[in-house]
This record gives sequence, structure tokens and C-alpha cells, in this order.
Amino acid sequence: MTKIFVGSPLCWMLCLALASNTAAGQISGQMALDTSWQQVAYLSLLPSFDEMHTLNKDYIVAAAPLGKDGTFSISTAILPEEPSLYRLHFVKKGDPTATLILGGPNENHFFFVAARSDTLQLVLPNDKLPISETKVLHSAVNRVLREIDRYHKAFTEMQGGQSSLKTQLLERAFHEQLLVIADTTRFVMAGLYALYKTEIQKSEMIQNPGSEAFVEKWRDNPSPYLAHFAQELRPPSTTSGISIWHFILLVAGLGLGAAVTAFWLGKRTIPAAESSLADNLSLLSIQERKVHQMLAKGMSNKEISLELNIGVNTVKSHVSSILGKLKAKSRKELME
Repeated sequence: MTKIFVGSPLCWMLCLALASNTAAGQISGQMALDTSWQQVAYLSLLPSFDEMHTLNKDYIVAAAPLGKDGTFSISTAILPEEPSLYRLHFVKKGDPTATLILGGPNENHFFFVAARSDTLQLVLPNDKLPISETKVLHSAVNRVLREIDRYHKAFTEMQGGQSSLKTQLLERAFHEQLLVIADTTRFVMAGLYALYKTEIQKSEMIQNPGSEAFVEKWRDNPSPYLAHFAQELRPPSTTSGISIWHFILLVAGLGLGAAVTAFWLGKRTIPAAESSLADNLSLLSIQERKVHQMLAKGMSNKEISLELNIGVNTVKSHVSSILGKLKAKSRKELME
């Protein structure tokens, strides 16, 4: 029996779904999981692509037990009418419900797109495969998502052990391939998935004419995910003249107050290099921040691999990306 979690910030979306007359479909499947896993499938409705790896129990909208043969079924009656982004994950015995394992053979989740009227079959044929290899049958949009995942996996595997220059060239080729998919796919959700998989930063999105062209191409599409993406591209809105002057006076007052406080308390000014580093840290992905913290402690690639349960090649890929984003020449700089 499917279990519904109440009190989620997504409840209003679910209430709207119940009020609609659109025919419901079904998400069913068969998962070959060994005895180390809880035999329960957890379905999360993700409000944006930015939340793909967010650990939030409130995003879980259904939990379906697996039968003895690994089969499960979830009705889509409570789900939004429009195509939305979902995450199905499974939990190791003894772990909290909202547990995500990123990378490695025990990666415990995968993403897919579904609308309320869809009938999807999710299949993991044997327990030798990571859950991320689950197939979504009879769904054209999810075939594109799996194609994107294959490109991402191949790119990650090729990165291992390469020089910094070759890694940058591989990364550029990978990003260009995903941009081609975003430009040519007939599914807005698949295009957005491709754009977010490039892990481009907001500043690069704004400067990238391909992002604006994508939004323009789909401007008549009512997808809330597209609206969120378009909002990220918009520069901060301007304010009226009076508001600007108020803002200038406020900043000036705060600056004067900070200067006086620093003078009397003897607080030092943050060096430009530290300020720049703090700004660049915001460019790192969630996983890269974890790796960065471990690098700062002097941990080796193998130690990080064991700690995060990811492959050594994946760690090397993260390290290369971190060095590039932080403009650091070596791991030693990250430890200072």
C-alpha cells in the first residue's frame, strides 16, 4: 500500500492535483535489491532542478513497499498534472529515510520525469547493478534523460588520470554535447535536465546565449521548472530613484558604522585573496564542497573515496574541478 507523507511544502501542489479531473496513471516497477536494502521505494517530488541532491524528507510524497519479487506500484492521482521531476530512492537497512548516496556501486537513487496521466515501468534487472542504472520503459522523455546520464558517466570515467588541460577539453566537449541535446530535444524537461547536468554556474547561464535561446524557444510552455530557470537568468530588477537613494544612504551608514566598529575593536580587514576565495567557494557543487573540506584536512584521494563511497576517478574529477573553480595551482593551496 502506498503511504503518503503529509505536512510537506509541496502539499498545495498535491491538493491541486487531487482537484483536477485529469485521469491518473501509475508508476510501477520491479527492483532486484539484495537483503542489505530496505524493501521500500521512496518517491520524491522535486520543486526544481537545483534540488536534485537536496536531502529533505518533506519532498517524499509516497512510499511503496516491494513485494517478494521486488514489484511495487504507486498511483499518480496525487501528483501534479504537468510533467515534473521525481527522484526514486532506496535506503540501506539502518539508514535514515532521507539518505542519498552519491556515486559508487551503492548509489541509491535515480531521477525521472512523469506527468499524472503517465503509466511508467521502472526496472532494475539484477542486484549487481547500482540503482542509478534503473531503466524507465515506454517513455521517450526518460530515454533522453538516460542518454544524458550515459554521457555524464562516460565523461566522468574519461576524466580520471588526465592532465588538467585534457580534463578541460573533455569538460568543454561534454558541455557542448549537452547543449546540443538541450537545443534539439522536443521535451522541455529533458532540455532543462541537460542544462543543469552541465553544472554551469548562474553567472555563466546569464552570459550564455544558448540559455536565453532555450527559454525563448519554450516561452509558451507553462512548466514551473522552466519559469524557475528563466528567473535565474534575469538580472536583479532595478528600483525607483527614491529607493536607490535610500539604498545608497543605507549602505553609506552601514559602511561608516562598520569602519568605526573595526577601528575601536581592532578588527582586521579581510584580505582580498580571502574574500575572493570565499566568493569562489560558492561556485562549488554540494559534492565538491565535501571534497574540498576533506582536501583542506590533507586527506588523500583514496581516503576521500572511502569516506564518500565514490570511485577514486570520481574524486580526481572533483579535485580537478575544485582547483579550476578556486583558481588554485595545487592541493597544497587548498590546505593553507
